[in-house]
Amino acid sequence: MIDRERIVNILANRVMALDEYNEYLRTRDALKEDPELYKRVCDYQEANYKFQRQHGDIKSDQVAELMRMTEEFSHNKLAEDYLQAELGFCRLMQNIVRGVVDKLDFEIGFNI
Repeated sequence: MIDRERIVNILANRVMALDEYNEYLRTRDALKEDPELYKRVCDYQEANYKFQRQHGDIKSDQVAELMRMTEEFSHNKLAEDYLQAELGFCRLMQNIVRGVVDKLDFEIGFNI
């Protein structure tokens, strides 16, 4: 158990030193200076997350609302910078996990 905790701490410390993580923090903190905008961005992220995981019929009003919010945030530097930084950080974390799994003898039965 101690080895796992040590490895996690080493990895977390290395991630915290990366540009993508620090850009995420910088843009998040800047966005939080506008609490109303921060809440709207969080609502957008939640709606987008739920939309991407829904099953069954996709409602056109959901799509329209997400498109409207995407358009709105694309014209707001604070929101756009944050969303881009968050996406960059998420991709970084996906690549790290994929890189670790690629080094292991682990099969999921299909290619990603």
